[in-house]
Amino acid sequence: MDTESKGLFDTLKPICVPLLKNSRLTPETIPNAANLLTDLLQVLKPISTPRLALPEGLIHYIFFPISGIIRQNDSTTIPDHIMERIIDIITILLQSWWWIIEPAMRRTLVNFSSRCLPSGDRSVNGTENQRHEETQLAAVRCLWEILRDHSLDDGTPEEDKIIAAQKILEAKAISPPQLVFILSSLLLTSASDNFNLQITSLKCIQLLLDTYCGEDLTPTVMPGVISSLTRLLSRRQGKPRQRGGTVRECLRTVQTVIVLGIGDQV
Repeated sequence: MDTESKGLFDTLKPICVPLLKNSRLTPETIPNAANLLTDLLQVLKPISTPRLALPEGLIHYIFFPISGIIRQNDSTTIPDHIMERIIDIITILLQSWWWIIEPAMRRTLVNFSSRCLPSGDRSVNGTENQRHEETQLAAVRCLWEILRDHSLDDGTPEEDKIIAAQKILEAKAISPPQLVFILSSLLLTSASDNFNLQITSLKCIQLLLDTYCGEDLTPTVMPGVISSLTRLLSRRQGKPRQRGGTVRECLRTVQTVIVLGIGDQV
């Protein structure tokens, strides 16, 4: 371990060790866990730069107490403020982790993040089952970091683009039913009055359509996507017209879904 990593480890240890001890969430441990997660975020944010800012050993060391919380608690019982911090930490780790993450762990993180989003299933979509919108926003951002092509970041060396192509190929193993579930959830969050959640959801929908659904699955989801976005475009949300940023991302998404959904049949 180099000097820089050793210094970071020494900073992380007083946070990660007690966090693991408080991973079973109870009324007594929740305040401690929340404070420790906040401390961990404050340590990680200054080093959240792309491409292997964190060595693999430290990534796993940081994630171990996080995984303890995930394993020892039903996700539906984790409070929103705890869940939001957990997802924000995972999102920061993914800046480095994405390049070396194993397919099974990627699937785990996709499942974990997507469960924080509203469901299109009316039987489980009551308001009492929905996460706070800030938690939903954290989940959408995490999905974006898991599923996007990180080689598109500025300054990515050519040799890293080969690694990225393999990672995207692995990620495309996501099943069509799960893709449809995530897409349906993102269409719900894109209808939020929270502008950041709305825009981030629309960008994530474009990513799913373009990179993962492609010409095979997009024709199946095209009617639902266009119907949802048409309703969103016509909403004024208390203003004379829909917000410009929303209109722009909606039209980009409509363009993507039409091109992929109809293809060379035009």
